[in-house]
Amino acid sequence: LYEKLCDWRMERAASDEMPAYIIAHNIALQEVARRKPITEQELLAVPGFGAKKLETYGADILQIVNRHIDTKA
Repeated sequence: LYEKLCDWRMERAASDEMPAYIIAHNIALQEVARRKPITEQELLAVPGFGAKKLETYGADILQIVNRHIDTKA
């Protein structure tokens, strides 16, 4: 899951023409991979994710997590 999140971050950073760390730090993505949030509220509880990042990137991140969970079930 962490690798999938990192791949997404690199693609998003390239398309938005910004450094990847602006989107999310490694530690934040590691915590997402550990916690596997499936709701916006759960993602907001992950350090490094506030309202702005949730609004901008939340749907993508939650989709990646949900896809990962579905493939593991």
